[in-house]
Amino acid sequence: MSVYFVQSVIGGPIKIGFAINVAKRISALRTGCPFELRLLCSIPGGRREEHALHRAFASLHAGGEWFRPEGILLEKIRSLGAEPSPARAWVPSDSVVLRSDRSGARRWRVGARFSEGARLAWVEIVDRGLSQGALCRALKLRAGSVNRWLWGLSRPAYKARERLLQVLGIPPVTWFSKSTIDFKPPSEYPTMATFATP
Repeated sequence: MSVYFVQSVIGGPIKIGFAINVAKRISALRTGCPFELRLLCSIPGGRREEHALHRAFASLHAGGEWFRPEGILLEKIRSLGAEPSPARAWVPSDSVVLRSDRSGARRWRVGARFSEGARLAWVEIVDRGLSQGALCRALKLRAGSVNRWLWGLSRPAYKARERLLQVLGIPPVTWFSKSTIDFKPPSEYPTMATFATP
């Protein structure tokens, strides 16, 4: 058995888990992740060693077995000979490599239902420094549903729109109107002010 450290190729949270077959486990994780994942490193160990690492990095916990790539966690991974990517917001952009299209290009495109509500949700996520797990827990909703709304692949149902109004202050009607400005990843802006206001 091995304890592994996995991260998306675009950066962001690091998963610390254990598996008998690390390659098979990462393959299974890729099925549920829209981003390409890479193995940073693995060390001998099992559940006990995994839990010890979870406790050691508890201050960086982002949800589930995922941890923010900061401070002591980055030092630990570097001491094992790996170089993690920097922390980045989990935001789609035309330059983010995800899946191949028919032409062979591997680029993400915002979905046809990308709305002003989705754009406002991204603004709130970044401004509040929310992780995906924290947002889903606050909304009491599954990650898959939230991701589909944020990327414009679907719209939230009535009850979810009401919950989004309560938690993030996003008016339900905005999920049916086209975004007022072109969507760009927040990392391209010097401040969130230009992203937040049309």
